[in-house]
Amino acid sequence: LVLGAYAVGVFPMADHRDADSIYWVEPKRRAVMPLDGFHLSHSLKKTIATDRYRVTADTAFDQIIALCAASAADRPDTWINTSIEQVFIELHRMGYAHSIECWDGDRLVGGLYGLALGRAFFGESMISRARDASKVALAWLVARLRVGGFALLDCQFQTDHLASMGAIEISRRDYLAGLSSAVDGAVAGALAALMTGASYATSAAMSRELGAFKGYEKNAEHMLRVIRNHRRAAHGAVDGYEKLAIKPVALNAIEMPAQCFEGLVDRARSSWDEALQQGVLYGYRNAQTTVIAPTGTIGLVMDCDTTGIEPDFALVKFKKLAGGGYFKIINQSVPEALRILGYRPEQIEAMINYAVGHGTLKGSPGVNHEWLKLKGFSDKELSSVEAALATAFDIRFVFNRWTLGDEFCTVKLGISAEKLNNPDFDLLAELGFTRTEIESANIYCCGAMTLEGAPHLKAEHLPVFDCA
Repeated sequence: LVLGAYAVGVFPMADHRDADSIYWVEPKRRAVMPLDGFHLSHSLKKTIATDRYRVTADTAFDQIIALCAASAADRPDTWINTSIEQVFIELHRMGYAHSIECWDGDRLVGGLYGLALGRAFFGESMISRARDASKVALAWLVARLRVGGFALLDCQFQTDHLASMGAIEISRRDYLAGLSSAVDGAVAGALAALMTGASYATSAAMSRELGAFKGYEKNAEHMLRVIRNHRRAAHGAVDGYEKLAIKPVALNAIEMPAQCFEGLVDRARSSWDEALQQGVLYGYRNAQTTVIAPTGTIGLVMDCDTTGIEPDFALVKFKKLAGGGYFKIINQSVPEALRILGYRPEQIEAMINYAVGHGTLKGSPGVNHEWLKLKGFSDKELSSVEAALATAFDIRFVFNRWTLGDEFCTVKLGISAEKLNNPDFDLLAELGFTRTEIESANIYCCGAMTLEGAPHLKAEHLPVFDCA
């Protein structure tokens, strides 16, 4: 699932280190580091030339990700929760995730980690516990990627720190074009084949227990023909397709990269073998399990409550609009389930608001308009904040120099330029708001993305709304 997500430009994040769930992110604009445009400052060149740090690769992955996830004085919280940490440790053992470590003697003082797919490297997080340690690690990574023939270094979000070293922002369209080329069509095809084949095999297993979808019997002949054609394509067949005017592009194992993807084609093909074998015996619970679409709007047309046949990864999801912007979707089974469980309409509304959020800081606990005005905010700044909250994942993403302006931050609020340039700077914490106040305001405005902790919800009903 995670490899497939990165292959199409999506990556996971958590609200904070102790969060129980994750959400998937697909930025409208993406930061990338052109490998031929990496900038070494004079001081950084000097640091590297003097061998101040001993640099290694993949010798302390678990320690690096733990260091990136840990809180520090300059970064009280991170987006790396336990689930993300464990997944990447497993991906490292599988050969997909990698780390660069900087040592001062025997002490680990910085580094970075990320994910490699084909000729793309997805930088996840970098950490520095000594001056320039993370910059040295990034310089070593760029050098290794150049030698390895990589085409893309994804930095996710732009920061002043990355921009000073040559990172640029590009549109989602341009990013996906570069990603497709870097990941390679054969890799993307194999990942898509594996995910789709596994989905139909799972659907057949569900059908064995629950029965096939309504209308399967009268369509069984045609559906099995479709599955057989998919299986032929996964096995690289040139001919033999049934009732197709246009032959599909078959999975070509020869085009697969020599390294990093060993066994992927075999797993993709075996998933379709299983999907057909189980389908012949039990049918399928789902008429359609997957779809490729630029925004996922087809899911709404299909009246889907989840994004696949697996358990829902979150009760609330962000929906990206083709024309720009986002809106939040709560699984439409949630209010119906609450109604069946006996909750009153006003209780259901309160629980939905808890999960989705109110989309404003007006009337919010902890951080609200009244407190912000006492901190120096005028109606102008409050209007800018409110306008940005509509598409925000977290209120802390809105309180920054780009929303409020450098002049307001430095002159009115008295924040130094050095702090504003720090990628880990938390403006709300700087203004004196506690973590509890920020979290309560964040839940009020952006929602908890879950029903756990919602008002009125009885403890015995929590398992009904459990997510993957």
